Formats: sequence, structure tokens, C-alpha cells
Amino acid sequence: MVWLLHRDGRLLEAVDPRLGDDYIAEEAERLLLLGLACSHPNANERPNALAILQIISGTAPVPTVPPFKPAFIWPAGGPGDMDSVDTMSMTSSTFVSGWSPLESHTEVVMIETSTLLV
Repeated sequence: MVWLLHRDGRLLEAVDPRLGDDYIAEEAERLLLLGLACSHPNANERPNALAILQIISGTAPVPTVPPFKPAFIWPAGGPGDMDSVDTMSMTSSTFVSGWSPLESHTEVVMIETSTLLV
């Protein structure tokens, strides 16, 4: 819901209505944008703890948050050792990233677990 409000330029509508007008709009927007940045599906794209503290305190700017929720992209390297993978069994596919649904493409390598050497 917050992503949709952000996309539509109505982010402050996500503020708890029980607050009424008893909040500072700039602070609410900063915290809502920070929440969106922290909810990025790829952990390495989220702000780290120090950056979060700086953003909350107002000493650092909020990272740029795209209007659409980013899609999850399987991290390169994965949990296993890539040197032990039979590269002949790899397949690849291209899909659209959630950052810009019609403009950005990312290549993803799919690995069959049966190809891992033990």
C-alpha cells in the first residue's frame, strides 16, 4: 500500500490517521521513505544500520526510492562456491527489474542443484 501511495505522490496518506495533523510532514516523509528503502527485497540494496541512524536523526539524506517496489534478484555467487559448479549445466534468463519495469533488464543465472559437485 505504501509503495502505491509513493508511486502516486500521496506518501503522507500512509501516516496513521490517529495522528491527525499532529506530526511534522518532512519527518513523516523521511521515515516512510526510509521504511521503503529498508523493505528492498535485496538485502544488499538496503541501508545499513549506521545509515539508518543517520537518516532517522536527520544528519543524512534518505536514499532515492523508486516509485515502484523493486523485484527480487537472486544475488550473484549464491550460497555455494561457484568454482564447484558445472558451468555447462547453467541456463540464463532475462527478466525485467522492478526498478523500472519497462526499461531495465537484468541477467540472472539459474543453477540446477543436481549440477553441484560435492
